[in-house]
Amino acid sequence: MLRHLDLLGRGLPLALRRALYEAGALLLLLLALSARSLTLSREHGVPIYDEVAYIQEAREFKAEGGVLGAIACHLQGRCQGDNRHPLFELALIPFMHGDGADLARGKLVSLASALLMLVVFYLSCRALWGPGVALIAAAIPGLSWRMAILSQHITQQPVAPSV
Repeated sequence: MLRHLDLLGRGLPLALRRALYEAGALLLLLLALSARSLTLSREHGVPIYDEVAYIQEAREFKAEGGVLGAIACHLQGRCQGDNRHPLFELALIPFMHGDGADLARGKLVSLASALLMLVVFYLSCRALWGPGVALIAAAIPGLSWRMAILSQHITQQPVAPSV
């Protein structure tokens, strides 16, 4: 079935060729999610829903000591946000500069968290059931419309399953 692709791996051991095909398939899946997310992101130029709060909180944390200040705030019990995952807020802090590009940078952090979730999901499935099942399982969220939408909003949903 993959004989025509064998030209790329001629002379390589079978295990290495399979690993290269597997890595290539995963890379295509990650690129497909990225392309869909970035395409949708062009139509989303202003913060909506919780994005305003995420941006504002990350800016405030950055002004009050950055990531270490935010960690201290949570450990001391002064920061008690009950509906936002603190790890996602921590990921946003370094990218907030108090300018108009904060939304775009925040959306890129969300996309990166979705890609991370996909890789963690793939690796977990691969360890349990093998590479074939892992690719199919990762393709379901990776190609889903919902994941593309979530990955272009500043939201914790894409990263929450991997945490």
